[in-house]
Amino acid sequence: MEPWGPLAGKDTSTAFARACRPVILELKQSRSLCAMAQNELTIQIPKEHWPKNVLRMLTPCLRKLGDSHGHIIIAAQPARGALLLKGPSEKIDAAKPGLRALIEEHFPEAEMPAELRQEAEQAQEEVEEAAQTDAYGGEPLDVEALGL
Repeated sequence: MEPWGPLAGKDTSTAFARACRPVILELKQSRSLCAMAQNELTIQIPKEHWPKNVLRMLTPCLRKLGDSHGHIIIAAQPARGALLLKGPSEKIDAAKPGLRALIEEHFPEAEMPAELRQEAEQAQEEVEEAAQTDAYGGEPLDVEALGL
């Protein structure tokens, strides 16, 4: 195994260098394991829907949203027309409703991306179902009996 990090290009025949090899190997493996635990989600928003000064207002909102969901990384990439989310998948999923609200606020002309649209439709169906059922008994409301 070739040395890397602080031992790269140096003589590794010394006793100290030989003693450091297992630690360095362990660090290298743990870094790769951490990288595998990270998931990425890229949400495409067409470039024509990016207002000129959107980054000035959007960047702090994305940072705040990422911090509130376990310090995930949420970055705007206007040159690619994308928002990048990076972190554990359960935290990314938890941040989607907040991200949906930010997209509606900062990109009003843009269509909701497919990654977020499915959850929005499910939430709308739940709201409609809740409006049609009685909150106390779970029975469907009879609007005609209420005289409304």
